[in-house]
Order: sequence, then C-alpha cells, then structure tokens
Amino acid sequence: MIRESLGVPAELAVTFEQSDPQYWNARERWLVDVSIYERDSCIATASVDPQILELCRNILQHSGN
Repeated sequence: MIRESLGVPAELAVTFEQSDPQYWNARERWLVDVSIYERDSCIATASVDPQILELCRNILQHSGN
C-alpha cells in the first residue's frame, strides 16, 4: 500500500528501510519514516502512520526518472 501510494511501480526491484516510531506532537500520533530504494538510490520516502498506513509528512513520491 505504501509503495503504491508513493507511485513506485510494482515491477521495480526495490528494498525498504524504516525508522523506529517517533511521536508527532502536532498531530498526536506515532510515525515511522519509510524509504524505498532502487539499487543504492532513494526513490521515494514518507513519514507514515503505522496504524492506518497514511502518508503524513515528508512525502517524496517516485518521479519515474
């Protein structure tokens, strides 16, 4: 779901990295930073609510380049 929300095509071979949860005081929710890599390049990233998988902050969608 996160992959699709960030526009990363299903046919790309990618790896995921995620941070430990951190509390976002302004919205009173926990977030996890998720980064998607193709080879050694980060191609998409977002801070995600791990309970509902909503993209919340720091969103960088895949551009297709």
